Amino acid sequence: MKHLFLKLLICFFTFSAHGSQGLPRGWNLISLKDLMLKTIDGDTFEADLNRNGRIAGKQERVRLLYVDTPELNESHKGKDLQYGIPAKDFLKQKLNTGRCSLWVDPENSRGNRGRLLGLVECSGTNINLELIREGHSYFDTRFSRPRNYVLYARQEAQAFNSRRGIWSSLDSRKAYLKRLRDEGKTVYSLKNPLFRAEPRESLNLKPAQYKGLFLRVRGSVLKTRDLSRGAQLIFLKSRNLKQGLPVITFKEQRKENQLEQLSRGTRIQVEGFVQLYRGKQWQIRMHRGMVLD
Repeated sequence: MKHLFLKLLICFFTFSAHGSQGLPRGWNLISLKDLMLKTIDGDTFEADLNRNGRIAGKQERVRLLYVDTPELNESHKGKDLQYGIPAKDFLKQKLNTGRCSLWVDPENSRGNRGRLLGLVECSGTNINLELIREGHSYFDTRFSRPRNYVLYARQEAQAFNSRRGIWSSLDSRKAYLKRLRDEGKTVYSLKNPLFRAEPRESLNLKPAQYKGLFLRVRGSVLKTRDLSRGAQLIFLKSRNLKQGLPVITFKEQRKENQLEQLSRGTRIQVEGFVQLYRGKQWQIRMHRGMVLD
């Protein structure tokens, strides 16, 4: 079953990796060697990037991409010192080696609060990926997704299966699975009760049987319907739903997954949670998708 799961992941995701570490291509590289550094928590640090001998607060604060480690202070996410302190210590230890660089995407360099977004590499190791691998963070895709998505998804699943860090206790697993669910994704592990690896055909799918589960669904496009704020419904052929099975998508998702111009009859595969919208309409909340034809 474990090998089947990996095969399914490989078949669904076709994004290439820069070596086994998934280091980015075409990004700007900043050396952190000999810089004054201050670790804030497991996913944030400050650096004297302009080398003037002091750190200028938010202007020189770096937020790591693809991760969201437990909070050390009170916030809407909750305070979690049990797993937050080890995450901070892990990042601090890596930065203190003195052999680190920062990769910054020139097309997505600044996040909320003006923080610099980036990926840290230390001695050829992708530290963002290491945080996920060691269970210090879940795989966060809210603001940016790596091209080599499958590599990060695998490491998250391995940490989950091995019960590392945030995945080590039942209560913590439930809490972080809930957070991921609120963000529209889940852990790609056969041990995750919310995940179903085997693709289902939209033609025969009965959504009520899968309420609250994360599915892979294949089907032929019937039509699309534009909604407000860049949202769009993609209807897949269905014998159980007269108008078709609706898949709710958003502009950036469609762009990332090359689903912007779909014609009737196009075969696609989508993955996401099955939900009952406003208690009336079954739909798939798409997280990722691809054209099959």
